[in-house]
Amino acid sequence: MVLDTIVQKILSLGTFFVLARLLTPADYGVIAVVLMITSLTDNLTNHGMELALAQRGGDMEPFLDAMWTINIIKALVLAAGLFLLGPVISWFFHIPEAVPLLRLSGLFIVLPKLGNARQIYFFTELNFKKIFWRDISSQIMYTVGAIGSVFIIGASYWALFIGHMARLLTAVIATYLLHPNWPRLSFRFKQFLFLFAYGKWIGGQNIVNYFTSFIDRLFIGRLLPVDMLGYYSKARDLSSVATASLSSIISKIGFFAYNNIQTKQTKIQDGFIRSLDLILFITLPVCFFLLVEGGAVVSTLLGDKWLSIVLPLKILSLVNIVNVCIGLLYPIFNSLGKPQITLKVMLVRLIASLPIFYIGIRFNELVGAAEAAGVVSLLVLLYAFQKSRAVLKLSLRTILLRFLHITGALLPVAIIAIILRPFIHSYQNDWLIFSWVIFLGIIYIGNIFWFGKSAKNGPRETLLMIGRELKFKKLIS
Repeated sequence: MVLDTIVQKILSLGTFFVLARLLTPADYGVIAVVLMITSLTDNLTNHGMELALAQRGGDMEPFLDAMWTINIIKALVLAAGLFLLGPVISWFFHIPEAVPLLRLSGLFIVLPKLGNARQIYFFTELNFKKIFWRDISSQIMYTVGAIGSVFIIGASYWALFIGHMARLLTAVIATYLLHPNWPRLSFRFKQFLFLFAYGKWIGGQNIVNYFTSFIDRLFIGRLLPVDMLGYYSKARDLSSVATASLSSIISKIGFFAYNNIQTKQTKIQDGFIRSLDLILFITLPVCFFLLVEGGAVVSTLLGDKWLSIVLPLKILSLVNIVNVCIGLLYPIFNSLGKPQITLKVMLVRLIASLPIFYIGIRFNELVGAAEAAGVVSLLVLLYAFQKSRAVLKLSLRTILLRFLHITGALLPVAIIAIILRPFIHSYQNDWLIFSWVIFLGIIYIGNIFWFGKSAKNGPRETLLMIGRELKFKKLIS
């Protein structure tokens, strides 16, 4: 799964860096509307039965054909609705030229549902090699389709649309090549009634979560020009380049892994702590890098026309650390048969988001949206942690120690980087800067292992070791 994520991210970023110089922010704004509407529509009608089957355990085979049939029928109905509502959606987002694209956007819902229903076994059996081949082949086809379309049909949002179509179609074909048993139409829907007690909570989670995740872009798309939506969407994507990938891995693996150890409290605690360590190990240095070098990254890789995303990018990089820490709790709640807790946390985010995002965007546009995201995430973190204490039974001291460990390893590197930054940049040599970043990364990893040996001694002892590292022993003592 890590290899899957790394390769996908390299392909995705490489494709974006190429297309960002060929397409405009408005093109990305239009495709952001398409992806937002189709994802929101699909998840507003999510029944949650797949996870209900997995959490229940036992033989899933008798249910999969009927599940596949339900999903296809639902997708066709939603696609028809989007075809009819295309003009209304274009009016809401002020993009009248995109009506044909919006009418066809329902294909983004239909194609994934045509995939082999038995791909769920890839997850329940933890067979992530097959998931790797499915994901990588589809990402390659997105790159080929999007870049190729720019040169064949011209530089417009249609190139991005074709790229996504190629990605989805390839993923569907891969699911049939990777599993020998293919689904058939089945209308035995009554057998799912007993799953409703659990599935309703998962369905509710999907509805609330996806609506919440699009509130910022819904407000931006309505209140600001479409190019602003393109700027903000790419700022979000770049700020979560590390966090989104790791969250996806832990979310996919976490539910099925925790599901197998539901009665083993110490293993669940250990899984959470290891996940938190991994998240912080990656996200904290990436966040620091974007805070210090965000402007240089945007200017060098995307060009000066994207410089409007620099400040929102820096703010959102901080926000994403909070969001991924919250996301670590969701698979634990769901696998232990407590999906209602996850839903309550998501509802808090939804209720807080509506007024805070509206005010932030209305008064400070893109920067206000990023600031609003930070306020909402902090509120949700406090509520989620309070709810998790009865489930995880972990002390605040234990969790803070993980932050202390990673921060202690990063702090010396941060000080060196800030002090020597003007000197390194004075040479205006991209290869020198790249080598300097790699060198700092090696120091950081070395510090991680060094501080790790002392983490079990307690916060005070760890602080003293950090103090000795920075020659501040007397102050910290």
